[in-house]
Amino acid sequence: MITGMVFDCDGTILDSMGAWTMTQARLADAAGIRLTKQDTDTICTLTIPEVGTYFHQQYGLGTSDAAVTNMIDDMMLDYYRYRVVARPGAVQLIHDLVHMGARCSIASSSPQRYLRAGLERVDLWGLFSTVLSVDDVGTSKREPEIYCRAMQEMGTTADQSWGVDDSLYAVREMNLCGMRTVGVYDRDESATFDDLQKTATVATRSLDQLDVTAFFEPKPED
Repeated sequence: MITGMVFDCDGTILDSMGAWTMTQARLADAAGIRLTKQDTDTICTLTIPEVGTYFHQQYGLGTSDAAVTNMIDDMMLDYYRYRVVARPGAVQLIHDLVHMGARCSIASSSPQRYLRAGLERVDLWGLFSTVLSVDDVGTSKREPEIYCRAMQEMGTTADQSWGVDDSLYAVREMNLCGMRTVGVYDRDESATFDDLQKTATVATRSLDQLDVTAFFEPKPED
């Protein structure tokens, strides 16, 4: 049986969700301000260029919106290239899946340059048949396009595919696409473990707790 695995990257394969928190804190320090909850709630909904605009226009950081965006890009790339680590069990899981014949792909909100830098750092880059950013499809992960594109490029149907993500909204969208899903708990800001259990086909606190052979079983009849 052909099996396709569509993985999120940040918070699922890479233990990188703290990178954005760190970057926000460094920007706030550079601007000489303390971020409020309202600030952080707003920032988490913005793209990187929009965050650059926010810090420049709200707090006068940098000489322009673009200058702050470049600061963010430099900080994030440095993190992915030299500091990011894989989540427990991630490297072994990907190797086991590929060894058993699964086709693996990435569907992420992060830019391609971050994905490549991070996956190369943990020696996983060459194991994915396709690596997709939302930038490649022009929509967010709250829409089906990126998951459909990943399956298309892997050559699998929804019945043959699993989606693996730490964010509840992404798990819900992959369910709607007809895929079976794994909800990987990272932090409550992405989803509580109880919410993942209620929504995903399988929920886990760590990738090393998963039974790899289960991904090669046929989808049960509804």
